[in-house]
Formats: sequence, C-alpha cells, structure tokens
Amino acid sequence: MGNTSLRIGDAERDDALDQLREHHAAGRIDAAEFDERMSDALQARTLGDLAVLFVDLPPLEGHRRFRRDEPGGELDVRRDSAPAVVTGQTWNWRQAASGAAFPLALIICFATGWRYWWIILIPMMVSAALLGDDADDKQNQAKNDEALGDGDKRSLPKGSA
Repeated sequence: MGNTSLRIGDAERDDALDQLREHHAAGRIDAAEFDERMSDALQARTLGDLAVLFVDLPPLEGHRRFRRDEPGGELDVRRDSAPAVVTGQTWNWRQAASGAAFPLALIICFATGWRYWWIILIPMMVSAALLGDDADDKQNQAKNDEALGDGDKRSLPKGSA
C-alpha cells in the first residue's frame, strides 16, 4: 500500500478518523478544521486522499502513518503497533501437518469402522511434537523483528499497482 492511487477501505478511513479525533483532542486542529478534515476523510477513496489530511500533523503511536516522502513520490504507510507479518516457511508446514493430522485420523477411523481407534491419538502427539516450543522459531522471529526495524513499512515504487 504505497501507491497514492491505491483504493482504501473502511479500515483505513476509520483509522484516519480516529487519528483526526486524537489530534483535535490534543488541540492541534480546531473544530472547523476538524469538521472539514473529517468530511474529507469520509469521502476519501485513495491513500493519496488521506495523505493530504495529515501532511501538517505528527504521526500518532499505534496508528497508520499517512505521509509522502517527497512531493509526487511514494506514499509511506506505517503502523506503529506490532505488524501482522507472515514470515518464512517455518510455521507453514508445521501448522499444515498438525491441522491435517486430526482430519486424516478421523477419516481412517471411520473408513475402518473404528477398528483402529488408537489412530485418533496420533494427531495429539504429532501436534505436540511439531508445535512445541522450538528454538528455531524463536531465532527466526528474532531475525524477522530485527529485519522489520521501525514498524511495518509497506511501500511500492511509484507507478506500481
């Protein structure tokens, strides 16, 4: 979400409205300016429409930052709270294996008329082994946190869709 022409949804509008309320409560904008910016935020359709509302306001912690790095350049959208980032392949195969083990065990049990009922216990052991506390996961998470640095920066080059 870095291109100023990208369409926005209700989540972005709501975040912009929350930020405007906080800026108004802090006395950074007066009532008339607050009403005008609120109206513009509600009518905004693109990231660029929101960015112009925050050009002269400081970013708030825990909210998206809508600002341009340079006139006509990229739009930098950051979120100060913990980013929801899918990282690497470490968790993918482990969660998939754990998620598939129980339904597979049920299918086998029903297909055999519960003759091999003990198979239903295997997913418990598999899930515990695969999803237990793993040092590799902690190392990967530390690397990802370090790589992200100052918040979750998502920007696209100018002109990309």
